[in-house]
Amino acid sequence: MWALIKDERTKKENKPLELIEAGDYLVIYNLDNSIIFRGKIIPDYKTGQRKCVISGKMKQSAFDVWICWTQKGWKPEDWASLFIRGKRPFLKAQLVKVFRNR
Repeated sequence: MWALIKDERTKKENKPLELIEAGDYLVIYNLDNSIIFRGKIIPDYKTGQRKCVISGKMKQSAFDVWICWTQKGWKPEDWASLFIRGKRPFLKAQLVKVFRNR
């Protein structure tokens, strides 16, 4: 699953991560504040699938890491690079959650 780290003001909460889910609206900014992605989250569960050696099931992966989904229209590594940053600085983002009746 993909998630965002909440800002400094909310890091002390019990839930420091905000999960990104289908239907949410997300904006991700590059380091120069230009927009990399803006839109509704539409998960693609098939792009980039390969067979898992351990389970034998088909799974998506990016950078040799198993992932749950890729944004529709994106390649797994391109989408994952927004979240799997290594030593690169984190990107800023804004997330608008869809109301879910739970």
